[in-house]
Amino acid sequence: MTQKTVYVVLHRAEGGQGSGYTIAVARNERAVREMVWRYLTNKPGGNTQCDRPDLLEVEELEFNGLFADLYFSLPLQELGIKCEYALTTMDPEEAPSMVAYMPHDKHYLRFGGGGHEREYVLNISGHDINEFIPHILHRKLEALLPNFHVDNRGSRIEIIGKPFGSRDDAAVVAAVKQVFGHNLDTGDLAA
Repeated sequence: MTQKTVYVVLHRAEGGQGSGYTIAVARNERAVREMVWRYLTNKPGGNTQCDRPDLLEVEELEFNGLFADLYFSLPLQELGIKCEYALTTMDPEEAPSMVAYMPHDKHYLRFGGGGHEREYVLNISGHDINEFIPHILHRKLEALLPNFHVDNRGSRIEIIGKPFGSRDDAAVVAAVKQVFGHNLDTGDLAA
């Protein structure tokens, strides 16, 4: 079995302002520097986030005070980029905000499944009883859906309309895509 380590890689935030953090799983520091460098330089505007791979600061996630709580909540079985955060002020009260979350495969959003007849259920690939959905993603989704109760069940997210059972497929689909990306299977939901 190949050893994998979870790293926090420090760079500039998008636009070169503030601090950016990319969390990735790799075999060693050299590999994670190259992986994050490729990720940053291949995304629009990413060239402003770091000048060279050797300038990236690397730390193991479990020893990082800012992100250590994510260690048990990210999908860590596979090598690759997991998420990116930005901290754009020096205010000690401000928490880093998520910029991007890298899904494993496809996410599934349905309304009215068995046992969930009057609610949406979001299943996220790569998350199960051993790899919980990060609470920061749940809170971000909750902020985008004020007319819904959003409940993180660890391996799935349940979205329940207020009043109970009400729906707004377009709003829910748009919010889920904003937080989890566009690799979303919505079945027969009107988006």
